[in-house]
Amino acid sequence: MCPWRFARLRSELHSPPAFRAPNGYNQQMNSNRYSFVWALALSLALLAAMLLLLTPAARAQNSPDTEPVAQTDFSPYELVTLPTGVMTYSISNLVVDPEDDFQIYLATSSGLFHSQDAGDTWSRVATDTLPSVSQMAIASGDTNRLYAWSSGSYQSEDGGETWQAVSRPAAACGFTIAPTDPDILYAYTCWGTAGVSFFRSGDGGITWTTPDNTFTNTLFSVAVSPENPDIIVAASTNGILRSIDAGKTWRTTLSNPAGYYGSLVFETHPPYTLYLGHGGGLLRSTDGGQTWQESDLNRSLQQFILSPWPSQELLGGGNDSLWQISTGESTWEVQPWLAPAPLLRVWSGLESNRVTYVLTPAGIWRHVLPTLDQKIYLAAVMEQDSHVLPSSPAEIAIEHLNLFREYAGVPAVVLHMAAVVAAQNHVDYHLSNSNQDQTAWLYGPHGEVDGKPDFTGIWPWDRMKAAGFPASYPWWGGGEVMHYIGDPLASVEGWIATIYHRVIPLDPGKRYAGYAWGKNDRTVVDVMDFGSGPTGEGVWTSALPYPLAYPSNGLTGVPVMWDGWESPPAIPENAARPVGYPFTLLGIRGKLAVTFAEMRDENNQLVTVYENPQDLVDQEINCEDFNCYAMIPTTPLQANMRYTVRIVGSVEGTAFDRTWTFTTGNASASGKSSSPADK
Repeated sequence: MCPWRFARLRSELHSPPAFRAPNGYNQQMNSNRYSFVWALALSLALLAAMLLLLTPAARAQNSPDTEPVAQTDFSPYELVTLPTGVMTYSISNLVVDPEDDFQIYLATSSGLFHSQDAGDTWSRVATDTLPSVSQMAIASGDTNRLYAWSSGSYQSEDGGETWQAVSRPAAACGFTIAPTDPDILYAYTCWGTAGVSFFRSGDGGITWTTPDNTFTNTLFSVAVSPENPDIIVAASTNGILRSIDAGKTWRTTLSNPAGYYGSLVFETHPPYTLYLGHGGGLLRSTDGGQTWQESDLNRSLQQFILSPWPSQELLGGGNDSLWQISTGESTWEVQPWLAPAPLLRVWSGLESNRVTYVLTPAGIWRHVLPTLDQKIYLAAVMEQDSHVLPSSPAEIAIEHLNLFREYAGVPAVVLHMAAVVAAQNHVDYHLSNSNQDQTAWLYGPHGEVDGKPDFTGIWPWDRMKAAGFPASYPWWGGGEVMHYIGDPLASVEGWIATIYHRVIPLDPGKRYAGYAWGKNDRTVVDVMDFGSGPTGEGVWTSALPYPLAYPSNGLTGVPVMWDGWESPPAIPENAARPVGYPFTLLGIRGKLAVTFAEMRDENNQLVTVYENPQDLVDQEINCEDFNCYAMIPTTPLQANMRYTVRIVGSVEGTAFDRTWTFTTGNASASGKSSSPADK
């Protein structure tokens, strides 16, 4: 067996070899397709009518694992007529009244405008006082309290009828109001501004202080807790920062050298989940920003709005990619959001989603839901195709692999036809070149040589692109494992029984896969190719770097032995075989380092193990090259025995001291890795 990780992620296009369908593979596994309806309804009859519109053809077009469909008809969105003289490029912000979606304010370089009917009519606000407005906000706790930044700074306590001059920090470019106290404001400076970058006012902007005179971080977004006005969370150029004392001191809760450019938004209802949408995806915190969970959404979500009801839904995106996301306690689902694009901004009220406003280069669009005397909110409705039992070898292999991924606590991979084609093409290359012509194997078993029969690409990533796998960010591929069995179930179990071939299939970053096998009178070969990219569903995991273990904590029925054969070698060449079933760690989101490790049985007896990479320091390739650490018992484990593993180390500097337990099955349970041809 030989794993392959192709590190060079190239996005350039090239003239691919002829696309060849996999031999004997005519059935593609149906993807789960989800349809969502986010709307208010007069009755269940209206809901039923809406669901009737979700035809199979429409669901196929909006399949979660596809990119958004280009839209030309944005109904039920309608273009709002802007105030006379206002151009789209002059709009700096639109503010929705927290209690009434039809009451909106439009901040522009031509002044401040107010509409009481969702933009049907407009009136100019404080013409002389506010000749142009760069920032405007309404206090959620007192909707008569308005703040606006023009050539000066102003506050209104009567809904904009009269305005009083206040002050603002000289270099500030943005501010936010504490949800529980309209007198508390926080302001911050923008990119490229030197000096102190964070300020606080406790009297409605009349005076300002600098809570920390040494704080100079550039901030992209600031959110104040809806429970405590002293708790502040900020997205910065260095990661996510949190203060619990009104900005006097700060702690980095999630580091990111590239920063998080996007939006921080608290839910307005318990449990007050905090979301951060950014150029690479979506993060959330369920404890006020102390810890963070990563979605691995792989979609831009720099602009978004939240449902004001406990349905945990988001609408948003970036440019032409618009998404509707439903989040659960541990999972999320996504489908395209059919709204006007390209998206520049999106707004809605805090207490209802009667009206949604979207800003594009063409102007402001609105979507008004049916008029109701009583607010009835219908959470997302999900339709899922009935489960189809796997029938092809590729489906069988993916289904079986996902069982082990579930054991490990990582998202399932999705069958991708391009990965199936690439795997089958490499199988064909092996079969066609299985004679004694060694020049066909200059690059090893995972490589192909141009000019040889059935050549489709030198490396796995080349072959996947040639087969039609998307080649631009955030899509990428190139992971590959091979076997010489000719059976999808046995191949998967063989890969999971090893070291290097285990960490590739269990890597949570791998989201798509394809499998194929073939044989002739000279050889038999199995190939599984992996890729990554946006999927229609996923799981929330720790946003901090962490170690992924297998066997996972609490797993039972674990095999007692492994035959020990793998290429490259995972144990010393002269080691006695069989050995015990391996325990592995894979570093997720950063480099893994282990400083202490031990395995004990339920009688507290220490288990003698081969450590990889420690016992393979002279090998050209070892577990360190795969960002993994392995413990391989030198003899088979005992049947029906509970084992405990304790490991101390770090992932990308985040320290851990973890304990895992697993229980073996009967004495016949074993892991067979490969045929002698691949030793």
